[in-house]
Amino acid sequence: MNVIRAWRADPAGTPLGGLVVVQEIFGANAHMRSVAERFAAEGHVAVVPAMFDPVESGIELGFDQDGSAKGRELAAALGFDRAVAIIDAAARLLRAFFGEHLR
Repeated sequence: MNVIRAWRADPAGTPLGGLVVVQEIFGANAHMRSVAERFAAEGHVAVVPAMFDPVESGIELGFDQDGSAKGRELAAALGFDRAVAIIDAAARLLRAFFGEHLR
């Protein structure tokens, strides 16, 4: 599998838990990063994997018809199995983090 970039937001104090934030059709954009930051402000480690990286890296699409159409194309090219594998990998990284830091 290709290297998948991700945005990680950490809380100021000891984390309460962790979660994977799955991007919308528009990519791991500024909006999704802000969602992760809001979870971090509530005490959670939040990771937003760039789901489209195996197909095309650095995707941040506009919130319009063209962006939506391109996002659907990228999602189809990515496929369900690769999407699940990316989410699983992000969850495993969080489990490893908590295994090392919260015991």
